[in-house]
Amino acid sequence: MQYAAWVPRRSAVQVTGNVVGIPFLPMLQIAAGRAWARHSSSIPRRAPDSKKSQSLKRPFSGAKASSSGVQHNSGVTSLASKSRQYERPTKRAIPRFPKEFIPNYSVSYMSPEHLSEHDSTLEPGRAPPILPDATENETDPPWYDLDMSLYSTIVSRDDVTTPVRRLPPSSTRKALLNNLIHLAQRRPSPGLPALIDYHALHRGVHSTRSYNLLIDLSIRHKSFGMVSSLLEAMSVEGIDHNHITKKLLLRWLIHTDRRSEAWQLLEETTTSPGSAPLPVDYWLEFFHSSRLTPLSNTEFLHLMEISPVKFTETTTPRVMSVVIRAILRLGRPSYALQLVTTYLSSMPRKVDAVLARQNLKLVHLVVCYGSTEKGITRFFQSRQTLQSLLALHPTLRPTSATLLILLSQLLRCKRAGSIASRLVEEFKDRWGCEVENTEVRQKVASLALKDVRLRGISPKILHTIEKFASSSSQGGCEATGFRYVPHFWSVSGVEERRRWRHLHRLYRRRTRDQGATGRRVSKRSRGELDNGLSGP
Repeated sequence: MQYAAWVPRRSAVQVTGNVVGIPFLPMLQIAAGRAWARHSSSIPRRAPDSKKSQSLKRPFSGAKASSSGVQHNSGVTSLASKSRQYERPTKRAIPRFPKEFIPNYSVSYMSPEHLSEHDSTLEPGRAPPILPDATENETDPPWYDLDMSLYSTIVSRDDVTTPVRRLPPSSTRKALLNNLIHLAQRRPSPGLPALIDYHALHRGVHSTRSYNLLIDLSIRHKSFGMVSSLLEAMSVEGIDHNHITKKLLLRWLIHTDRRSEAWQLLEETTTSPGSAPLPVDYWLEFFHSSRLTPLSNTEFLHLMEISPVKFTETTTPRVMSVVIRAILRLGRPSYALQLVTTYLSSMPRKVDAVLARQNLKLVHLVVCYGSTEKGITRFFQSRQTLQSLLALHPTLRPTSATLLILLSQLLRCKRAGSIASRLVEEFKDRWGCEVENTEVRQKVASLALKDVRLRGISPKILHTIEKFASSSSQGGCEATGFRYVPHFWSVSGVEERRRWRHLHRLYRRRTRDQGATGRRVSKRSRGELDNGLSGP
């Protein structure tokens, strides 16, 4: 009996206009071949789900009929490719990988009978263990007691310490000096007595430099008795003194309050026949005096009367700062100004930015404390000193700190706000707008509010106060309503906003108290002010 099979419209082959009838058995073979061809050409992507596989229904696709029912391989492949168009795509479409990227996992089997004794006892990547000599009574496996002497080189991590470097033999003077420097800089330090004992063990290689090192360390440790012992040892061994030894000797005499002997030694050095000018190192030792015995006016005048000091290129601004501070502390601003003028004149024309900033600090020191006058006279004198010092070197340019030093001298002057505003404008015209910052504006505004006549305040200053006081109320981390702001609130800009609000409140209070009674500055006062600023 033959059965008619239903075939899709696209896959039906019309022979003489009618549908071809296929027997039942060849139809099953065609379906099985189609399923096998589809599964063999696909790649298994994931493990099959039992529940989904049972409910999954694939559409039936017909096969290409043939008269004999045997030639169906090509038709099965074409029908299988066409049937995929009607399949419902899954929710997660996983891309198909090429066959060359599919890993080929292979399993190799190994028989224990073919393993050698070497394969079962040795692991690759691990060193063979150190075993003691085998005995006759050993059994398999060999159990034995560990010999701890074989593992003596194994140290725990906690016991690891830095190996101490052995010192080279002190066979020469340079080697002894290097060993002393190394021992003095070691932490923990062996101490001054140990260094002196080590130095005494090598008597044949003693030198002036090794003794100078020990004397310097003794003065730093306040072991002044040890200094005398070292000096006696130098005289016994016949080792000469150099200029560093004389400098250390002056330092020792000054720290032990024996200034008369120090002055005598200094005079012998300067009055000896053929002596050079007084070295700067000797001259500076008197300014590094102790707190108990500071430099007096008599000693300072006597020091300035000795042979003139010759500054060299190696003299640092730090040394000059110490000397100038000591001179200003004695109330001798004229000597300080002369010293700074000599130092800046001897400087090379081209210096780096760091040295230029250090030189500017020396100028600030003289301008701030270089005048004994008071009031407006001190301001004009400091201003003249600043102009003369800035003209000595081309790298000296004033900053906002320079302007603040000059403005601080106007606290007890009349019409301080007007003078301050004119001074700021003059600096901006000559040196640029970089000299004016927020601190300078606040200083000018505070000086303007100290004037008795508020109508003489510049409208620009009033606009600045209103602008910064209004902008300071927006944002920020300051807690309003507190009289005391804790330290953790003092972030960037908080102190600045607080000062501007304080100036704004001061201006409103002064305006409310005076009302319209304040008088304007007359033309005569304005002319005197202009002449004063353009004068000395």
